[in-house]
Amino acid sequence: MIGGGQSGLAVGYYLRRTGLSYVILDNNQEGGGAWIHTWKSLRLFSPAQSSSLPGMIMPGGSDYYPTRDEAIDYLRSYERKYNLPVKRSEQVISVRKDGDEFQVETSKNTYKSKVLVSATGTFGSHTYRILKASIALMVSRFIQVNTTLPINSKERESVSWEKVTRELRY
Repeated sequence: MIGGGQSGLAVGYYLRRTGLSYVILDNNQEGGGAWIHTWKSLRLFSPAQSSSLPGMIMPGGSDYYPTRDEAIDYLRSYERKYNLPVKRSEQVISVRKDGDEFQVETSKNTYKSKVLVSATGTFGSHTYRILKASIALMVSRFIQVNTTLPINSKERESVSWEKVTRELRY
């Protein structure tokens, strides 16, 4: 998986329950997602209760809007609590399709995987550009492998390339 922010950690939470082998690649030197790059005075725009990740309630309740530092602490605690396999300071350089596997080249290593999850969010624009350039190769494999799409098998067969690319552009 590429991206160790909120989305990456949430997906990691579910992946760890499957017993599958996986890593979470993140360009940041420390946990906290995009929050570590924001203004110190920033607060979440949604209450703590609505900002929780699966399996761990964010402290503060439904009327409390956590600070940037509280959000960072929460994400770091979440990563530690579930012992998620985050590889820090690994910038993704390229993503290639090689047969039925993806090859992800980073600043430190090359990884091979049958499935690739992009959880980069909007902050990592460098990684986003790499993934966008590689997305045509990934989409067909994603549709074949993904069994958690909220559509039945008949609808899945009717998913068009145009619809998928439109959704990706959004």
